[in-house]
Amino acid sequence: MSTIQTKLPLEIIRDIFGWIDPRCTHRYRELCRRVNAALDDIHFARLNLHRFITYSHQPTVTEEWLESERYHQPMVTVEWQESEMSYIKDKFGITSEDGHISIYPHGLDHMFFAFPKDYRTVYAESMLKDLAVMKWVKGITMNPSQKLHPLSKLHSEIGLLTKLQVLKLDRLSLPGPIPNDISHLTLLRHLLLEKLGLTGNIPSCIGQLIHLKELSLFNNSLDGPIPVEITHISNLNYLDLAWNQLSGNIPESIGNLTSLLLLRLGPNCLSGSIPPTIGQLVNLHELSLECNQLTGCIPPEIVSLQQMVSLDLQHNQLDGCIPPDIGNRQHLFSLDLSENCLNGCIPPEIGNMQQLRRLILSNNLLDGCIPPEIGNLQNMKSLVLDNNQLDGCIPPEIGYMQQLTCLILSNNRLDGCIPAELGTLGNLSILDLSGNKFTGHLPDFLSGLTSLTMLDISRNAFSGPISEVASSRFISCQSINLSYNAFTGKIPDALWNAGKLEELFLNDTQFDAFEIPDTVGESLTILDISNTKVFGRLPVALAYLNDLKELKVDGTNLEKIVKSSFRFCPFWSYLRNIGFELD
Repeated sequence: MSTIQTKLPLEIIRDIFGWIDPRCTHRYRELCRRVNAALDDIHFARLNLHRFITYSHQPTVTEEWLESERYHQPMVTVEWQESEMSYIKDKFGITSEDGHISIYPHGLDHMFFAFPKDYRTVYAESMLKDLAVMKWVKGITMNPSQKLHPLSKLHSEIGLLTKLQVLKLDRLSLPGPIPNDISHLTLLRHLLLEKLGLTGNIPSCIGQLIHLKELSLFNNSLDGPIPVEITHISNLNYLDLAWNQLSGNIPESIGNLTSLLLLRLGPNCLSGSIPPTIGQLVNLHELSLECNQLTGCIPPEIVSLQQMVSLDLQHNQLDGCIPPDIGNRQHLFSLDLSENCLNGCIPPEIGNMQQLRRLILSNNLLDGCIPPEIGNLQNMKSLVLDNNQLDGCIPPEIGYMQQLTCLILSNNRLDGCIPAELGTLGNLSILDLSGNKFTGHLPDFLSGLTSLTMLDISRNAFSGPISEVASSRFISCQSINLSYNAFTGKIPDALWNAGKLEELFLNDTQFDAFEIPDTVGESLTILDISNTKVFGRLPVALAYLNDLKELKVDGTNLEKIVKSSFRFCPFWSYLRNIGFELD
């Protein structure tokens, strides 16, 4: 190497190394200082890239070379395809026929974010400068073998692609900050940098991208405040900053974005109150502020938004009452106010929301009765009111909600009997009434719940035997919990014969003395019969249930001797700890 260093001119060194794959040239910079000086130069980068790109299109260096180098990248020029043109036009509104798009990383494109700085500059100027659309999505627009170099980052040279109108990078692993040079992309209409591992603050210079209609930084590790400058982008339709670590208050000036259709700011670490200025977003269809640390009341200005379809404020620290005016939102499709500190009654006006399909108010401090007006919500699919302080009976009007698939009323103070009208809900799949004060027998009309897959009525005051009619629906269930009730009589055979049953809880009941049958549901993963009148031996069939991971039998009169095959069960250590021995 000393010969190269002392005798060869820099131009010759550059000419020799200019034929080497540009993905590899950086390795040779360590040979000696003279080679490093020859290669560490923008003129060499231009020579190397241009030479390689030009000759890599020849048939002699495509498939075989790529296979040998394990770079399965088809080296083809970027062309408009009719289907791609149609997609871009429909999705992004770009109609220019002379614009270039990159739906797939072609040739060396996938190395753009990993090249040394000089190479990035040259490659941007020579190969990517005319791009109008760069839309790279791992697993969708990239072949399975395509991946970015592990040292890739979102470098400042992205700012050289000044003709970009759409920049969408998704799941490509480009850790590090968003470069300020992104503000040079003044033609951008759609900026989507999702699931890239981005860190640091959102640069305030993004506010200079005045033509943006869509800004999504979804699912990164960005922190710091939401820059006020973003609220100056008056044409913005979609703003998604969800799943980051942003902190501070929601800017009061958020109300300037009057063209917004969608605003997603959670989960994050935002605090303070919800600014009433959000009420100025008269075109807003979706507002998601969930999983933050927001405090104060729900501003009445929010519930005045006429176009609102989805409102998600769950998992904050909001207090006060649910504004009755929310019942005026005729277009609301989904309302989630769960896991807050809301108090007072559920406003009966909520029954005016005829389009509502999803109402989740769980984990609050709501009290009073479930308003009978809730039966007006005949399009409702999920009604979740658990973990509140609701009292009284289940209103019979609930039978009008024929589209209901999920009804969760657990951990309240509800009492009385289950209304017969509930048995008409043929689409109901999940029924959870646990942790209340319901009384009486398990009614036969439950047999009308033809779609039931999960039933939890534990921790109530149900009593008496369960009839064969009532238990006939058990056969299709995947999870049944009857525990902590005063049921008596024989355990229904349907419980042991349910082939789909995965979880069965019979613990702390008063059923007549019973033995576990030799054949039980082969899908069981959990069986809890603790504190019951079970006797005899554990059938060896339990040891051969491959999915059975949890067995609870403490507080019973079972014999403590089991077959040796139980030694290999996941629950054997539990059995041994409560005194069981192998035969």
